[in-house]
Amino acid sequence: MKITWLLTILLACCILVTSKYSISYQNFDQFFQTTGEVHHLELDRYRNDGSLLVSTNINFLTIDGTTAAIIIPRPVHGFIQVNATHVVITESSQHCIKMLNRNNGAEELIAGTCGTAGYSEGGLGVGQFYYPYGVKLDNRNSGILLVTDELNHALRSVNLNTQEVSTVIESDSMNPLGLSWFDQQLLFTNTQGYISLVSWSADGTASSKVLAGSIMENDVLGNFNTVKFRYPFDIERIDRKRQIIADTGNRKLKLMDLDKKMVGPVCFRGENPCRESSDLLETPLSILNVGGDIYIGMMSGKIFKLSGNDLPTTCENMMDFMSAGQTSLSVELLQSSLSADEGVYKMVYGNKAAESCTYHLVVKKPMVVRRLAFKVEYQISCIIMKEYAEWAVRLLLSKAKKPASRSLLL
Repeated sequence: MKITWLLTILLACCILVTSKYSISYQNFDQFFQTTGEVHHLELDRYRNDGSLLVSTNINFLTIDGTTAAIIIPRPVHGFIQVNATHVVITESSQHCIKMLNRNNGAEELIAGTCGTAGYSEGGLGVGQFYYPYGVKLDNRNSGILLVTDELNHALRSVNLNTQEVSTVIESDSMNPLGLSWFDQQLLFTNTQGYISLVSWSADGTASSKVLAGSIMENDVLGNFNTVKFRYPFDIERIDRKRQIIADTGNRKLKLMDLDKKMVGPVCFRGENPCRESSDLLETPLSILNVGGDIYIGMMSGKIFKLSGNDLPTTCENMMDFMSAGQTSLSVELLQSSLSADEGVYKMVYGNKAAESCTYHLVVKKPMVVRRLAFKVEYQISCIIMKEYAEWAVRLLLSKAKKPASRSLLL
Protein backbone atom coordinates (compact mmCIF):
# COMPACT_ATOMS: atom_id res chain seq x y z
CA MET A 1 0.00 0.00 0.00
CA LYS A 2 1.38 3.39 -0.95
CA ILE A 3 1.99 5.59 2.02
CA THR A 4 1.30 9.29 1.56
CA TRP A 5 3.29 11.67 3.69
CA LEU A 6 2.15 15.16 4.48
CA LEU A 7 4.75 17.86 4.95
CA THR A 8 3.38 20.97 6.62
CA ILE A 9 5.46 24.02 7.25
CA LEU A 10 4.13 26.58 9.66
CA LEU A 11 6.15 29.76 9.77
CA ALA A 12 5.67 31.81 12.92
CA CYS A 13 7.81 34.89 12.60
CA CYS A 14 7.99 38.31 11.07
CA ILE A 15 8.69 36.73 7.69
CA LEU A 16 4.95 36.11 7.33
CA VAL A 17 4.13 39.78 7.37
CA THR A 18 7.19 41.39 5.85
CA SER A 19 8.49 41.23 2.31
CA LYS A 20 10.44 38.07 1.60
CA TYR A 21 12.74 40.17 -0.55
CA SER A 22 13.93 42.79 1.91
CA ILE A 23 17.05 43.85 3.74
CA SER A 24 17.45 45.87 6.95
CA TYR A 25 20.30 47.75 8.58
CA GLN A 26 20.64 48.82 12.19
CA ASN A 27 22.81 51.90 11.62
CA PHE A 28 22.37 54.88 9.31
CA ASP A 29 25.16 57.41 9.89
CA GLN A 30 26.62 60.37 8.06
CA PHE A 31 30.13 59.51 6.89
CA PHE A 32 31.26 62.75 5.23
CA GLN A 33 30.08 66.05 3.76
CA THR A 34 31.49 67.01 0.36
CA THR A 35 30.93 70.28 -1.50
CA GLY A 36 29.14 68.84 -4.53
CA GLU A 37 26.72 66.21 -5.77
CA VAL A 38 28.23 62.76 -5.14
CA HIS A 39 28.06 60.89 -8.45
CA HIS A 40 30.31 57.88 -7.88
CA LEU A 41 32.16 56.13 -5.05
CA GLU A 42 34.91 53.50 -4.93
CA LEU A 43 37.49 52.30 -2.43
CA ASP A 44 40.73 54.17 -3.14
CA ARG A 45 43.15 51.52 -4.46
CA TYR A 46 46.03 54.00 -4.63
CA ARG A 47 45.95 54.86 -0.94
CA ASN A 48 44.83 51.36 0.04
CA ASP A 49 43.89 52.44 3.57
CA GLY A 50 40.10 52.29 3.46
CA SER A 51 39.70 55.77 1.99
CA LEU A 52 37.07 56.46 -0.64
CA LEU A 53 37.50 57.96 -4.10
CA VAL A 54 34.62 60.33 -4.76
CA SER A 55 33.52 62.14 -7.91
CA THR A 56 31.27 65.19 -7.68
CA ASN A 57 30.03 67.94 -9.96
CA ILE A 58 32.61 70.19 -8.28
CA ASN A 59 35.76 68.08 -7.99
CA PHE A 60 37.36 64.64 -7.76
CA LEU A 61 38.72 63.80 -4.31
CA THR A 62 39.79 61.13 -1.84
CA ILE A 63 38.37 61.05 1.69
CA ASP A 64 39.06 59.03 4.83
CA GLY A 65 35.91 60.00 6.72
CA THR A 66 37.63 62.91 8.46
CA THR A 67 39.61 64.80 5.84
CA ALA A 68 39.46 65.23 2.07
CA ALA A 69 42.22 65.72 -0.50
CA ILE A 70 41.27 67.15 -3.89
CA ILE A 71 42.77 65.29 -6.84
CA ILE A 72 41.12 67.19 -9.72
CA PRO A 73 39.56 70.61 -8.98
CA ARG A 74 36.79 70.36 -11.60
CA PRO A 75 33.70 68.20 -12.21
CA VAL A 76 34.13 64.45 -12.65
CA HIS A 77 31.07 62.26 -12.92
CA GLY A 78 31.89 58.61 -13.56
CA PHE A 79 35.19 56.80 -13.04
CA ILE A 80 36.73 53.35 -12.80
CA GLN A 81 40.13 52.39 -11.38
CA VAL A 82 41.95 50.38 -14.04
CA ASN A 83 44.65 49.49 -11.52
CA ALA A 84 46.15 51.00 -8.36
CA THR A 85 47.70 53.95 -10.20
CA HIS A 86 45.44 54.71 -13.17
CA VAL A 87 41.81 55.87 -13.20
CA VAL A 88 39.50 56.38 -16.16
CA ILE A 89 37.32 59.45 -15.58
CA THR A 90 34.34 60.83 -17.49
CA GLU A 91 33.91 64.57 -17.83
CA SER A 92 30.27 64.34 -18.79
CA SER A 93 29.56 67.99 -19.44
CA GLN A 94 32.68 68.13 -21.67
CA HIS A 95 31.68 64.91 -23.52
CA CYS A 96 35.08 63.26 -23.17
CA ILE A 97 36.90 60.49 -21.29
CA LYS A 98 40.42 60.69 -19.84
CA MET A 99 43.00 58.50 -18.12
CA LEU A 100 44.41 59.89 -14.86
CA ASN A 101 47.83 58.86 -13.56
CA ARG A 102 47.69 59.03 -9.75
CA ASN A 103 51.49 58.97 -9.47
CA ASN A 104 52.04 62.30 -11.20
CA GLY A 105 48.55 63.72 -11.79
CA ALA A 106 48.91 63.59 -15.57
CA GLU A 107 45.75 63.29 -17.64
CA GLU A 108 45.47 61.78 -21.11
CA LEU A 109 42.47 62.07 -23.42
CA ILE A 110 41.42 58.58 -24.53
CA ALA A 111 38.01 59.10 -26.14
CA GLY A 112 35.65 61.83 -27.28
CA THR A 113 36.31 65.46 -28.07
CA CYS A 114 36.37 67.69 -25.00
CA GLY A 115 33.87 70.50 -25.41
CA THR A 116 32.07 68.94 -28.40
CA ALA A 117 29.08 66.61 -28.23
CA GLY A 118 28.41 64.08 -30.97
CA TYR A 119 27.55 60.51 -31.86
CA SER A 120 30.12 58.75 -33.98
CA GLU A 121 32.43 55.76 -33.92
CA GLY A 122 36.15 55.65 -34.65
CA GLY A 123 39.53 56.37 -33.14
CA LEU A 124 40.70 59.28 -31.03
CA GLY A 125 39.42 62.55 -32.47
CA VAL A 126 36.69 60.75 -34.43
CA GLY A 127 34.59 58.80 -31.92
CA GLN A 128 32.26 61.11 -30.01
CA PHE A 129 29.93 61.06 -27.00
CA TYR A 130 27.06 63.15 -25.72
CA TYR A 131 27.34 63.19 -21.92
CA PRO A 132 29.30 60.00 -21.16
CA TYR A 133 28.57 59.02 -17.58
CA GLY A 134 29.02 55.55 -16.02
CA VAL A 135 32.02 53.36 -16.86
CA LYS A 136 32.91 49.72 -16.20
CA LEU A 137 35.67 47.47 -17.46
CA ASP A 138 34.36 44.62 -19.60
CA ASN A 139 34.35 41.40 -17.56
CA ARG A 140 35.07 39.47 -20.76
CA ASN A 141 38.01 41.68 -21.78
CA SER A 142 39.60 44.11 -19.32
CA GLY A 143 41.04 46.11 -22.22
CA ILE A 144 37.54 47.26 -23.15
CA LEU A 145 35.78 50.10 -21.35
CA LEU A 146 31.96 50.14 -21.35
CA VAL A 147 30.33 53.58 -21.16
CA THR A 148 26.76 54.77 -20.68
CA ASP A 149 26.36 57.56 -23.24
CA GLU A 150 23.44 59.25 -21.55
CA LEU A 151 22.13 61.76 -24.07
CA ASN A 152 22.83 59.48 -27.03
CA HIS A 153 20.72 56.85 -25.20
CA ALA A 154 23.29 54.13 -25.90
CA LEU A 155 25.85 51.83 -24.34
CA ARG A 156 29.23 52.50 -25.97
CA SER A 157 32.69 50.93 -25.71
CA VAL A 158 36.27 52.18 -25.85
CA ASN A 159 39.23 49.96 -26.65
CA LEU A 160 41.83 51.17 -24.13
CA ASN A 161 44.67 49.97 -26.37
CA THR A 162 43.54 51.42 -29.72
CA GLN A 163 41.19 54.14 -28.35
CA GLU A 164 38.57 52.98 -30.83
CA VAL A 165 34.99 53.97 -29.92
CA SER A 166 32.14 51.60 -30.83
CA THR A 167 28.44 51.27 -30.06
CA VAL A 168 27.36 48.19 -28.08
CA ILE A 169 23.59 48.65 -28.02
CA GLU A 170 21.09 51.42 -28.75
CA SER A 171 17.84 49.65 -27.90
CA ASP A 172 16.16 49.43 -24.47
CA SER A 173 18.16 52.44 -23.36
CA MET A 174 16.82 55.83 -22.34
CA ASN A 175 19.19 58.12 -20.44
CA PRO A 176 21.42 55.27 -19.15
CA LEU A 177 23.61 56.01 -16.12
CA GLY A 178 24.71 53.42 -13.53
CA LEU A 179 26.34 50.09 -14.43
CA SER A 180 26.76 46.80 -12.56
CA TRP A 181 27.78 43.29 -13.57
CA PHE A 182 25.60 40.24 -13.06
CA ASP A 183 27.78 37.23 -13.93
CA GLN A 184 28.70 37.88 -17.58
CA GLN A 185 25.71 40.14 -18.17
CA LEU A 186 25.58 43.88 -17.63
CA LEU A 187 22.86 45.77 -15.80
CA PHE A 188 22.32 49.48 -16.25
CA THR A 189 19.86 52.02 -14.91
CA ASN A 190 17.75 54.20 -17.18
CA THR A 191 16.53 57.38 -15.60
CA GLN A 192 13.25 57.02 -17.49
CA GLY A 193 12.22 54.40 -14.91
CA TYR A 194 13.66 50.98 -15.66
CA ILE A 195 16.65 48.63 -15.46
CA SER A 196 18.08 47.06 -18.63
CA LEU A 197 20.13 43.90 -19.09
CA VAL A 198 22.80 43.38 -21.77
CA SER A 199 23.91 39.88 -22.79
CA TRP A 200 26.56 38.71 -25.22
CA SER A 201 26.33 35.64 -27.44
CA ALA A 202 29.27 33.31 -28.11
CA ASP A 203 30.26 35.33 -31.20
CA GLY A 204 30.33 38.57 -29.19
CA THR A 205 27.03 39.98 -30.45
CA ALA A 206 25.27 42.07 -27.80
CA SER A 207 21.54 42.11 -27.15
CA SER A 208 19.48 43.94 -24.56
CA LYS A 209 16.11 43.90 -22.88
CA VAL A 210 14.18 45.82 -20.26
CA LEU A 211 14.56 43.70 -17.13
CA ALA A 212 12.52 45.53 -14.48
CA GLY A 213 10.40 48.66 -14.31
CA SER A 214 8.92 50.72 -17.14
CA ILE A 215 8.57 54.26 -18.39
CA MET A 216 5.40 54.47 -16.25
CA GLU A 217 7.27 55.79 -13.23
CA ASN A 218 5.97 55.20 -9.70
CA ASP A 219 7.00 53.70 -6.36
CA VAL A 220 5.93 50.05 -6.45
CA LEU A 221 7.64 46.91 -5.13
CA GLY A 222 7.06 43.44 -6.54
CA ASN A 223 8.09 41.24 -9.43
CA PHE A 224 10.03 42.54 -12.41
CA ASN A 225 6.86 42.99 -14.47
CA THR A 226 5.02 45.13 -11.93
CA VAL A 227 7.78 47.00 -10.08
CA LYS A 228 8.03 50.76 -10.63
CA PHE A 229 10.92 53.17 -10.10
CA ARG A 230 11.20 56.91 -10.39
CA TYR A 231 14.49 58.06 -11.89
CA PRO A 232 16.73 55.10 -10.89
CA PHE A 233 20.24 56.51 -10.90
CA ASP A 234 22.70 53.85 -9.73
CA ILE A 235 22.93 50.12 -9.14
CA GLU A 236 25.43 48.21 -7.00
CA ARG A 237 26.04 44.50 -6.54
CA ILE A 238 25.89 43.15 -2.99
CA ASP A 239 26.30 39.48 -3.88
CA ARG A 240 25.99 37.20 -6.87
CA LYS A 241 22.20 37.39 -7.11
CA ARG A 242 21.33 40.70 -5.45
CA GLN A 243 21.76 44.35 -6.35
CA ILE A 244 20.80 47.57 -4.56
CA ILE A 245 19.23 50.33 -6.65
CA ALA A 246 19.25 54.04 -5.89
CA ASP A 247 15.64 54.97 -6.69
CA THR A 248 16.53 58.61 -6.86
CA GLY A 249 13.14 60.17 -7.58
CA ASN A 250 11.55 58.26 -4.71
CA ARG A 251 14.49 59.00 -2.33
CA LYS A 252 14.79 55.31 -1.50
CA LEU A 253 16.99 52.26 -1.93
CA LYS A 254 15.51 49.06 -3.32
CA LEU A 255 16.73 45.49 -3.33
CA MET A 256 16.75 43.53 -6.60
CA ASP A 257 16.82 39.73 -6.42
CA LEU A 258 17.87 38.49 -9.87
CA ASP A 259 17.28 34.87 -8.97
CA LYS A 260 13.67 35.32 -7.86
CA LYS A 261 12.95 38.26 -10.18
CA MET A 262 11.65 40.39 -7.33
CA VAL A 263 12.33 43.90 -6.04
CA GLY A 264 11.87 44.52 -2.31
CA PRO A 265 12.49 47.21 0.31
CA VAL A 266 15.65 48.38 2.05
CA CYS A 267 15.00 49.51 5.65
CA PHE A 268 17.23 51.29 8.16
CA ARG A 269 14.96 53.28 10.49
CA GLY A 270 13.85 50.41 12.70
CA GLU A 271 10.83 49.36 10.64
CA ASN A 272 9.59 45.98 11.80
CA PRO A 273 8.34 44.48 9.62
CA CYS A 274 10.23 45.92 6.63
CA ARG A 275 7.43 46.38 4.10
CA GLU A 276 8.42 49.62 2.38
CA SER A 277 11.85 51.13 1.86
CA SER A 278 12.91 53.75 4.39
CA ASP A 279 12.80 57.34 3.16
CA LEU A 280 16.33 58.70 2.87
CA LEU A 281 14.92 62.24 3.23
CA GLU A 282 17.52 63.28 0.66
CA THR A 283 18.19 62.41 -2.97
CA PRO A 284 20.57 59.45 -3.54
CA LEU A 285 22.81 59.44 -6.60
CA SER A 286 25.40 56.72 -6.00
CA ILE A 287 25.94 53.51 -4.05
CA LEU A 288 29.02 51.56 -2.95
CA ASN A 289 29.13 48.19 -1.19
CA VAL A 290 32.18 47.65 1.03
CA GLY A 291 32.08 44.33 2.83
CA GLY A 292 28.33 44.53 3.38
CA ASP A 293 28.33 48.18 4.47
CA ILE A 294 26.57 50.46 2.00
CA TYR A 295 27.81 53.99 1.27
CA ILE A 296 25.26 56.33 -0.31
CA GLY A 297 26.28 59.48 -2.15
CA MET A 298 23.68 62.25 -2.05
CA MET A 299 22.81 65.18 -4.26
CA SER A 300 23.35 67.37 -1.17
CA GLY A 301 27.02 66.32 -1.04
CA LYS A 302 26.57 64.12 2.01
CA ILE A 303 27.77 60.53 2.13
CA PHE A 304 25.85 58.20 4.44
CA LYS A 305 26.83 54.73 5.62
CA LEU A 306 24.47 51.82 6.28
CA SER A 307 25.83 49.11 8.58
CA GLY A 308 24.72 46.54 11.11
CA ASN A 309 23.00 44.09 8.85
CA ASP A 310 22.63 41.08 11.18
CA LEU A 311 21.40 38.44 8.77
CA PRO A 312 24.15 36.53 6.97
CA THR A 313 24.59 36.96 3.25
CA THR A 314 25.24 33.26 2.75
CA CYS A 315 24.26 30.05 4.51
CA GLU A 316 26.81 28.40 6.75
CA ASN A 317 27.01 24.68 7.45
CA MET A 318 25.56 23.50 10.75
CA MET A 319 24.29 20.12 11.96
CA ASP A 320 22.23 18.92 14.92
CA PHE A 321 20.30 15.75 15.77
CA MET A 322 17.16 14.83 17.64
CA SER A 323 17.50 12.82 20.83
CA ALA A 324 15.55 9.59 21.19
CA GLY A 325 11.91 10.46 21.76
CA GLN A 326 12.48 14.17 21.19
CA THR A 327 9.78 15.92 19.14
CA SER A 328 11.12 19.46 18.77
CA LEU A 329 14.45 21.04 17.99
CA SER A 330 15.75 24.61 18.05
CA VAL A 331 18.62 25.61 15.79
CA GLU A 332 19.95 28.81 14.28
CA LEU A 333 19.13 28.52 10.60
CA LEU A 334 22.38 29.59 9.00
CA GLN A 335 22.30 26.49 6.94
CA SER A 336 21.54 23.45 8.97
CA SER A 337 21.42 19.76 8.24
CA LEU A 338 18.94 17.89 10.42
CA SER A 339 18.22 14.17 10.60
CA ALA A 340 15.12 13.51 12.68
CA ASP A 341 12.14 11.26 13.26
CA GLU A 342 8.58 12.28 12.59
CA GLY A 343 7.40 15.07 14.84
CA VAL A 344 7.30 18.82 15.37
CA TYR A 345 10.50 20.76 14.89
CA LYS A 346 11.10 24.27 16.17
CA MET A 347 13.87 26.16 14.42
CA VAL A 348 15.07 29.63 15.35
CA TYR A 349 16.80 31.87 12.85
CA GLY A 350 18.83 34.82 14.04
CA ASN A 351 21.72 35.56 16.35
CA LYS A 352 22.31 36.98 19.80
CA ALA A 353 22.42 40.55 18.55
CA ALA A 354 19.30 40.39 16.41
CA GLU A 355 15.69 39.50 16.87
CA SER A 356 15.14 35.87 15.97
CA CYS A 357 12.50 34.32 13.76
CA THR A 358 10.96 31.04 14.85
CA TYR A 359 9.86 28.37 12.38
CA HIS A 360 7.63 25.44 13.28
CA LEU A 361 7.80 22.50 10.93
CA VAL A 362 5.40 19.58 11.29
CA VAL A 363 5.94 16.28 9.50
CA LYS A 364 3.24 13.69 9.86
CA LYS A 365 1.65 10.76 8.03
CA PRO A 366 -1.95 9.60 7.95
CA MET A 367 -3.13 6.36 9.57
CA VAL A 368 -2.48 3.26 7.48
CA VAL A 369 -3.67 -0.34 7.84
CA ARG A 370 -0.29 -1.92 7.30
CA ARG A 371 3.08 -0.28 7.88
CA LEU A 372 5.55 -0.81 5.08
CA ALA A 373 9.28 -0.38 4.97
CA PHE A 374 9.99 2.91 3.29
CA LYS A 375 12.52 5.65 2.83
CA VAL A 376 11.57 9.26 2.50
CA GLU A 377 13.78 12.26 1.98
CA TYR A 378 12.79 15.86 2.33
CA GLN A 379 15.01 18.56 0.98
CA ILE A 380 14.64 22.21 1.80
CA SER A 381 17.21 24.50 0.25
CA CYS A 382 17.58 27.93 1.72
CA ILE A 383 18.94 31.12 0.38
CA ILE A 384 19.16 33.45 3.35
CA MET A 385 19.23 37.13 2.59
CA LYS A 386 20.04 39.67 5.21
CA GLU A 387 16.43 40.01 6.41
CA TYR A 388 14.71 36.89 5.22
CA ALA A 389 14.92 33.15 4.64
CA GLU A 390 13.93 31.90 1.20
CA TRP A 391 12.64 28.35 1.11
CA ALA A 392 12.01 25.83 -1.62
CA VAL A 393 10.49 22.47 -0.63
CA ARG A 394 10.80 19.23 -2.57
CA LEU A 395 9.33 15.85 -1.52
CA LEU A 396 10.65 12.53 -2.83
CA LEU A 397 8.87 9.26 -1.96
CA SER A 398 10.20 5.80 -2.81
CA LYS A 399 9.83 2.26 -1.44
CA ALA A 400 12.78 0.34 -0.04
CA LYS A 401 13.46 -2.82 1.92
CA LYS A 402 15.44 -1.13 4.69
CA PRO A 403 13.95 0.34 7.89
CA ALA A 404 12.48 3.82 7.62
CA SER A 405 14.89 6.73 7.54
CA ARG A 406 14.22 10.39 6.91
CA SER A 407 16.59 13.29 6.41
CA LEU A 408 15.78 16.97 6.42
CA LEU A 409 18.32 19.22 4.75
CA LEU A 410 18.04 22.90 5.43
